[in-house]
Amino acid sequence: MPISSFSLQIEEKNKSYAKIYSSLINSEYQRKRAYASLTALYALISLVEKTNYEVQKSMTVFRTPELNEKYEISDFYVNDWHIDVRILTKGNAFLGPKIHSESLIEPDFYAVVKIDSRLQNAELLGFARPSAMVKDVYDYNYYSVSNNSLINYEEFLDIVEKKKVVKNSADEHEFFKESFLSLVDNETD
Repeated sequence: MPISSFSLQIEEKNKSYAKIYSSLINSEYQRKRAYASLTALYALISLVEKTNYEVQKSMTVFRTPELNEKYEISDFYVNDWHIDVRILTKGNAFLGPKIHSESLIEPDFYAVVKIDSRLQNAELLGFARPSAMVKDVYDYNYYSVSNNSLINYEEFLDIVEKKKVVKNSADEHEFFKESFLSLVDNETD
């Protein structure tokens, strides 16, 4: 368990942004999950921005409804480190989408945010590296991950202070760019 947690301020404008993006999702179940996740995402971005770290919002993909619905992504970047927000409403474990690991799209960190059912109060519990998580089978779509694998906010900031070294070749970059565009255009799955 992290040494310290942080209370996140949920502002009405954050909920409005979350509502706009989640309303574009067809599945009612996924739309509700996205609304809660994106509300937590915006609250976390506000906290990180107060530390004078640049949040790279232009690199996020949660704004693309097809990707959010299929891959359940609530992401942002800090110094090229990819962070995806997972919410926890009760219990001592959060759910990690299996499709992230199966599709090789796991972020560098999962941020775990406990949020109440009315989306009024949220608390940042910590961050988990996918490689450090003990993944128990929860159901067909999710892993249950214990909060014991979390690092605290200060440790996270120490890591993301340095720009992430990305080792993609020009060929890999072009392949992913073309594949992403094909996915968005519904030309591939």
